Amino acid sequence: MPSGPRRSSWRRHPRAIAVAASGVVALIAAGGFGTPSLRPLGVGLILLGAGAIALVEIAAKGIRITRSVSADTVRSGEPAVATIRLRGWPVRHRLLGMLDWEIRPSLPAAARAEPRRPSWIRGEIRGEFRVAALPRGEHRFGPPGVAIADPFGLARVRRAATATDTILVLPRTVPIVIPFWESGAARRAGRHAGQLRGRAELGGIRDYEPGDPLSLIHWAQTARRGRLQTKELHGESGRGASVLVVLDARADPGGGGPPDGPFEVAVSAAASLIAACAARGDAVGLEHTASRPAALAIGTPAGTIERELAMVRSDGSQAISLALRGAVGRSPTARTVVLVSASGDRGLAAAAGQARAAGVNLAAVLVGPARAYGQEIRRTGAWVAEIAGTADLAAALDGSVGRAQRI
Repeated sequence: MPSGPRRSSWRRHPRAIAVAASGVVALIAAGGFGTPSLRPLGVGLILLGAGAIALVEIAAKGIRITRSVSADTVRSGEPAVATIRLRGWPVRHRLLGMLDWEIRPSLPAAARAEPRRPSWIRGEIRGEFRVAALPRGEHRFGPPGVAIADPFGLARVRRAATATDTILVLPRTVPIVIPFWESGAARRAGRHAGQLRGRAELGGIRDYEPGDPLSLIHWAQTARRGRLQTKELHGESGRGASVLVVLDARADPGGGGPPDGPFEVAVSAAASLIAACAARGDAVGLEHTASRPAALAIGTPAGTIERELAMVRSDGSQAISLALRGAVGRSPTARTVVLVSASGDRGLAAAAGQARAAGVNLAAVLVGPARAYGQEIRRTGAWVAEIAGTADLAAALDGSVGRAQRI
């Protein structure tokens, strides 16, 4: 985006002034002590100091600075490119070629920049800076500028723009074919457990394995193949299902955490499930328990929910068990409630049991320390996915047959 009006950051030039002052002293000495040989030296020093100041100030005044960012929204882990352009007569006439100059991109404090060598293109100078490793959240670019100095380093001035830019970094997501609570294959993989309510679709047929319920035996295929065959079922897909995600934002009272910490993994899990469900046509909603809690109703656009997840902080105080009870009560239309927590609490299993008793199809994603509550929640009949770290996200959340076979 254009950087807007320009401004100059004026600085004194002590070195240049000192050189010019030395020239004045030399002229005085030449007249007072009868040493005319000092006169050319004095004139030269004055011209050198004053000329350095004039050169850099005039060059700075003629430069126009703009900045553009390749995207105002990126996914965590994706890079962005900030391009700084210098225009004006000092650039067109190659005056900067006589001076020392450096582009100051004013990137976000958390950015890791990879600059490229500036290039002269059609009467302008372009400097590109690849911005990587920005954590989730909103980041501000300060006013871009350029520092200009004379070849002797006597005078230096900085020219800067006034406008700023921002970039929003969305949570990292992983691809999900079928959410884990809809897959019988995921149950076989031993990573998820629970019951599936509501309409189900036939996803495939496989050989019977000990422990498969008799209700899933496909008798026609059993008779045809001469051995027991089990149905692979998954729940309704893309037919107007309603999914509410409840995110526990009480994991870190300090309001932050490492980029790969449990809370960040939980946010990524929530974002991945919301993106997958919205992509197949489900109506999705979000509630979280940060210090500024949010309740985005079912049917909210997935992009709006993603932006909310980009800004959420783990600075809430409400227990997730209370938040779950409240969410179930406020969203009677939610067919499936997905709890995502990296902390949990002792009342979580009881809250899950109440939700199941109310007829809610409940799924729980437990990250890091919250996995300690997994067995208790499973006993309520809820589906549970346990995640130790970022590397487990895709395998734990995707319940497709292909994914389960790779576990």
